[in-house]
Amino acid sequence: MPYLKHLFLLSFLCACRPPQAPETLDELSSFLYEHAWDEDEVYLEVGLSNLELWLVDHMSELGEGYEVTNLSQEAVSSLEGDDRDVTGLLGAAVGYDFEFPVEDVTLAMVYDDPSIMYPEIYDYYDRTFLQGEECFATRECSRAEFDVHSRQYMPLGIELEATFRTQYHWVEMESGLAVVQRVWTREPPIINKDWLTVDQEYFLSVTLSLPDGRSRRVASMWVIAELGDIDVPEAMALSITIDSMLETKDLMNEYLGSK
Repeated sequence: MPYLKHLFLLSFLCACRPPQAPETLDELSSFLYEHAWDEDEVYLEVGLSNLELWLVDHMSELGEGYEVTNLSQEAVSSLEGDDRDVTGLLGAAVGYDFEFPVEDVTLAMVYDDPSIMYPEIYDYYDRTFLQGEECFATRECSRAEFDVHSRQYMPLGIELEATFRTQYHWVEMESGLAVVQRVWTREPPIINKDWLTVDQEYFLSVTLSLPDGRSRRVASMWVIAELGDIDVPEAMALSITIDSMLETKDLMNEYLGSK
């Protein structure tokens, strides 16, 4: 009997250990992507807490762009759809602050028209909600999900028409409200340049509350792309990805300031 009691106590202690999360941006980006849609938010909370700690010493590095390693196979295996192979993914991350709180930024991204918010980026942006269309706005539910069909203007005259799935998840942190956004393409996008093809695209953004009422966003993007026969170095491909993410910062501040 004492032996059985010890086994029971050991199993109880193991089951109650707090979840672990990585501590570097490379690993955190994949970890948060994997758990972005978890109904139980315990992994999200510890991951976001570690991201807040990492940003204390590294935020300045994200202002110019930051190369991140591949998403893990586990992260993309949690997505709805066909089996995915992440071999060859190229990833970059950026970070910047908004002059407005998390809730204002998030509601604009979920409900407003990006072709009005970002007229230099989007030609059109059509949403079809799958869940949370009404309750997410009032925070009666914590998650919203929709499909998007859009045409986007990229650097170098690239126009990209794509269908992708988007998910948002409110998370209450000790530091204030946070939101995690997870996006992935449902099929290879249509591109107006013969020398460029994109097989897969994944996007993650985390928006955190700052003590002064503003918000801080960290965004990561991964792509599998082929550049044809032209000589475009990997550094240029990373630069295009980083520039496209940084472009939204000033446009969002201007848009919310005009409302």
